[in-house]
Amino acid sequence: LSPDGSLLVTGCNGPLAKVYSVEDSAAVLTLTGHTDLVTCGTFAPKLNPPGGSGPGSLLLATGSDDRSVRLWALAPSSPPLGTAAAGAAPSLTSRPLHVMSRHSGPVSALSFSHDGTILASGGRDRCVLLWDTTTGSQRGWELVHDSPVLSLVHSPVDHVLVSGCESGAVQLWDSRSGSPLAGLQAHRCPVMGLAFRPDGQRLAVADGTSTAVKESVLRVWDLSG
Repeated sequence: LSPDGSLLVTGCNGPLAKVYSVEDSAAVLTLTGHTDLVTCGTFAPKLNPPGGSGPGSLLLATGSDDRSVRLWALAPSSPPLGTAAAGAAPSLTSRPLHVMSRHSGPVSALSFSHDGTILASGGRDRCVLLWDTTTGSQRGWELVHDSPVLSLVHSPVDHVLVSGCESGAVQLWDSRSGSPLAGLQAHRCPVMGLAFRPDGQRLAVADGTSTAVKESVLRVWDLSG
């Protein structure tokens, strides 16, 4: 979802990403450029981010089985996002900003930092890469995991990044330095979803099933200590 909740980005059964109006479910933008299945997409959490296109602009990232991450600037044609009449789908234009192609396997997860300056991408290559959203350059750290990375989330209040893996491992990192902070070791199945409480003090972790474990588990972790 976009920061104001008005737009939703989805991948398609192909190399396209589409942006929809939540109000009326209308497709308002189609993004082309990937060459394989688009697996993930996420908006930066604030309007008018660095590298955007002026007032009301949005930053959007998409990831694909083509092993690339693409960064887009979206801008309202008229009127600015959040000011359209009730029921009217916003009109958007898109501008490609950067293509980042350092993963050696399909990209499976994306997450912006709370201020939109860092983008984390996770892949089937067992790595999380960190990107400067202004320049599109890779920050110097490659965060290596024990299995494919399936989910990512940044804290809404600081630069804590959480990664979830196919093995069930959950790892906390400092996305500014790439330093590991802590590991959560209670999950035995692939970690499919991660979400922070708005104050950053609680983390929800949802796993899937495996051949050995048939029941999914949702755990909420207290990170206040």
